[in-house]
Amino acid sequence: MTTRAATAAFFTGPPGGVVCHGAGAARKKASFCIFIRHHHLSMILNFKCFYFWYVNFACFMLNI
Repeated sequence: MTTRAATAAFFTGPPGGVVCHGAGAARKKASFCIFIRHHHLSMILNFKCFYFWYVNFACFMLNI
């Protein structure tokens, strides 16, 4: 699997027509999508926080 295909599979979730059948399929897919969105938001926020502290540390080191 290529990186682009793996990334697309990660963000789109499992194929609903193949894996999930029955009454709980929509609920499973919805909960999976909510989990991925929450996880992605957490990754973005963590990166922004890390980047903020990294830039402050670099500026502090350059001032010395």
